[in-house]
Amino acid sequence: MCMTLLHTQYIGKTHCFVSEDILVLGFDNTIIPDNITQIGGGAFNCCKFLKKVNIPKGVTNIGDLAFWGCVGLCNVVIPRSVQKIGNLVFWDCKNLQSIFIPDSVLEMGNSVFAGCVKLAIYCQHKEKPKDWHDEWNPLNCQVSWGVDNI
Repeated sequence: MCMTLLHTQYIGKTHCFVSEDILVLGFDNTIIPDNITQIGGGAFNCCKFLKKVNIPKGVTNIGDLAFWGCVGLCNVVIPRSVQKIGNLVFWDCKNLQSIFIPDSVLEMGNSVFAGCVKLAIYCQHKEKPKDWHDEWNPLNCQVSWGVDNI
């Protein structure tokens, strides 16, 4: 972690801190740069006024707790490049209403949507993939399987 911080730089025009191709820290007004391949763990923790996030098509991994406590976040579309979503990524995003998960997501962490009381989940997969944690959806939010987009 300390080595990563040594190489972290602030990108003023997009309002975020990056380390090579990893977004390390974002804010309510962050525009995720197109060269980012990973959203780091806790990158947007408690950005209460973050209403919308555009995840670039090159992102392959969303780290643990990446959007924890983003209570203003309403809708998310995960791009088809994402392969892994970590643990508790959207924990306590109380106003998250819909999310689209493409069939490129092969790994899903534990309690990804804990505390998302208004959420409808749309998955391109026809059923839960084997490498998704059994407790990925702990509140049993409504899931629509086999959906191509929303």
